[in-house]
Amino acid sequence: MTEWEKAQAGFLYDANYETDILKMREKCADLCHEFNMCRPSIRCRSTK
Repeated sequence: MTEWEKAQAGFLYDANYETDILKMREKCADLCHEFNMCRPSIRCRSTK
């Protein structure tokens, strides 16, 4: 069972060395940052 499968099943997992999970975390962090930096006047980007 991979670390990703463990996470999806609700088990404890170690994602510190799993490259796929690290890439997903980085992408999520980038998207959160982009969303949080939107100006209030730009509503179309916040609805994506």
